[in-house]
Amino acid sequence: MRNVKRHQITVLDTVVIGLAVVIGVALLLYANYCRLGFTADSHIYIDISERLAREGIIDGLRNIDLRLKPPLYPLLLAIVYRGDYTLWLNISCYATTITIHGWLATQLLHLSAFRYLYLLLLVSGTSLLLIHSFVWSEPPFVALFSIVLGVLFHYCREQKDAYLAIIGFLCILLFGLRHASVFIVSGLIASFLIFPSSLSKRAILWLSAGIFLFIAWAVLKLEEFVRLYQLIVVPLTEGDFSRYSSNVLSFANGFSVWFLPNPVPIVYRALLLLLLIGMLGYLYYKTYSSTDHQFWRRILLTFGLYYVAIHTVFTLNYYSSDAERYLTPFYPILLLFALSTLEKQSKYRKLIVVILCLFCLYPISRTLRNAHFWHEQRCSDTKKNISNYPSTSELGYCGGSGIYRNGENKRRY
Repeated sequence: MRNVKRHQITVLDTVVIGLAVVIGVALLLYANYCRLGFTADSHIYIDISERLAREGIIDGLRNIDLRLKPPLYPLLLAIVYRGDYTLWLNISCYATTITIHGWLATQLLHLSAFRYLYLLLLVSGTSLLLIHSFVWSEPPFVALFSIVLGVLFHYCREQKDAYLAIIGFLCILLFGLRHASVFIVSGLIASFLIFPSSLSKRAILWLSAGIFLFIAWAVLKLEEFVRLYQLIVVPLTEGDFSRYSSNVLSFANGFSVWFLPNPVPIVYRALLLLLLIGMLGYLYYKTYSSTDHQFWRRILLTFGLYYVAIHTVFTLNYYSSDAERYLTPFYPILLLFALSTLEKQSKYRKLIVVILCLFCLYPISRTLRNAHFWHEQRCSDTKKNISNYPSTSELGYCGGSGIYRNGENKRRY
């Protein structure tokens, strides 16, 4: 689809995107008025960043076990944490994510009603507010991934080699932020293998740079892979599927809670989620536009592989309480896909708009409830003379679940 004409962003589009950024930042500032949230991951990142600041970047990286965490986010923290600018880093990332997806909405949604509804759903998404309300690497990761999506959209429209080089470089940075990015890069490579274009070979070459880093990481983690094999694969061969089934429910919960309230039993939510996915798939197949088909099928394939891979990693590592957090990078683009598909149903368009307006009440209420919950618990900690950046002992950390006895819960549904 070379040189497809772009939609010209109007002044009103710019104003609405800017308003969405302001609303999102205001919610973030309210939720974290006293301080950002902390979990076990937060302390690991801070410990690494303090070592980098104390020993210098070269010596610090030499003495840090990079199997634990990639180096880029601790490097950022070494710069912003000492100056107490961590919240402003999250705010900048949040604004970047909203702006880029707002621009993508102007290109992929043709009716202003759907564009504005998308921005409302994006800003009111608890998942985005969640990851930006803690000292985690997700904020810069999601912002950078949003830029990758924007560049990928340009490539699918214009088929220029320069965009592939930019994507390859950005994917290397992604890997420097989170190990899970290898699944995204692998998904993109698979999309160029399964859905080839005139520049597929170059795309695979550029993207493979990130895979080379993953191979180096895998060599470093070889002992851990052996240990995980002994812990997981051997029990599964003996018929123990309890861990896998619990993570299936965890991921179904983390995914479905975007659309359905948590009090609804998980079985019903999972069934409704499957019905919704099936309906969107059918509608997309019947009404997709050839102009953006290349972009969407690459995104959907990448997400599918990422979902399977990250679910497998959760199963291997016993992690099941953070499913929503790890699925959040795809929340904005999957939401955009859903609205792009629904927008094409011209016969029922007005009814769809009404239903979406009513549906907005759920994410808005959920986000406001969580923002107030985080505001109250963190300001309460401050009144109790718990420091702005508390240690594990101050918070009373109770284990690998990432939940703290003194109220440092990740979210409240």
